[in-house]
Amino acid sequence: MENKDIKHYHRLKLWVPLLESLFFFFMMILVVKFDVSIYLENFVYSLTQNDTFAFLLFVLIFSITGSLFDFPISYYVDYTLEKKYNFSNQSIGNWIIDKIKALIVSTLITFPILIVFYFVLLEFGKMWWVPVGILLFLFSTLLARIAPTVIFPIFYKFIPVEDSDLKDDLIVLCQKYNFDIEGVFKFDMSKKTKKANAGFAGIGKSKRIIISDTLLQNFNKDEIISIFAHELGHYKLKHLWKLMIINFILVFFGLWVSAIVYDHLVLKFGFQSVSQLAALPMLFIILYVYGILTLPISNLISRKYEYEADKFALSVIENKTDFISALKKLGEINASDTNPNPVIEFLFYDHPSLSKRIAFAEKF
Repeated sequence: MENKDIKHYHRLKLWVPLLESLFFFFMMILVVKFDVSIYLENFVYSLTQNDTFAFLLFVLIFSITGSLFDFPISYYVDYTLEKKYNFSNQSIGNWIIDKIKALIVSTLITFPILIVFYFVLLEFGKMWWVPVGILLFLFSTLLARIAPTVIFPIFYKFIPVEDSDLKDDLIVLCQKYNFDIEGVFKFDMSKKTKKANAGFAGIGKSKRIIISDTLLQNFNKDEIISIFAHELGHYKLKHLWKLMIINFILVFFGLWVSAIVYDHLVLKFGFQSVSQLAALPMLFIILYVYGILTLPISNLISRKYEYEADKFALSVIENKTDFISALKKLGEINASDTNPNPVIEFLFYDHPSLSKRIAFAEKF
């Protein structure tokens, strides 16, 4: 693929979803400004007087409306674009099945969280942000623990890697740094895309190495080991735990600030309490703004950790050319924009650009 095509592909993959999210953001503002949320609140309470059921109906209306707007955008970004640039191996039927699976999984995960969230709003009032922050941290930790064995297999088939030499070398690498893993598995990424991916998944006893079949087909053993030396660096340098602590702080701070602003706006707009259904879209608006403002900070920290993991990998492997070769192949297979706009990279990239990572490795 030519560089101009790659640039165009990445512009569309970035800006179309971003514009969609901005559209929903302004729609939420209009929903509050023109009392649409009040009409919806009156409507759901005409169907039930139970606060929790009314809340779930309120959320369901917004979810269905959002999904109707999101589906054509998702179809264009996740299916049409991938087909146009010859990345996707999926039929439209299989893509829709995946969307249905994702909807079911997200519903099963999200709705219990929402019920607990609304219970906390009702019971804790203005201090809702404290238990919500704790619960989000505990839930995200649990999700990271069970995702490799419960959620990932819904979308991919995982089997042990057959290449005994590769598997043994990866296990030896992990053992050398006292890193216990459950096993080395490959998954059938090729049924969906020509792109490649690999990494460690899970925390605690669920930690495992997962490698896409597309990566196994296109990379030699030394290149794959260099990729996992990088991933091992994240664990040995405790990046996962550091990021969890940083995210915990950012989430708690964000919820605290959001609670203060939300409480002020609830009074300003004449709502009865922070738990009033009609006021909740304002909380979405506040959290959205906070997320946008803190995204560059999170990405800056993430890029720093990526450089540190690269440095660790380069100090572990025997030949840095294997690592450089792996980076170049990943860039080609995944059609990475090796030289993105510096502003775009600063705002939205959680990894340094490939050109910077390759230059860093070459100078090591």
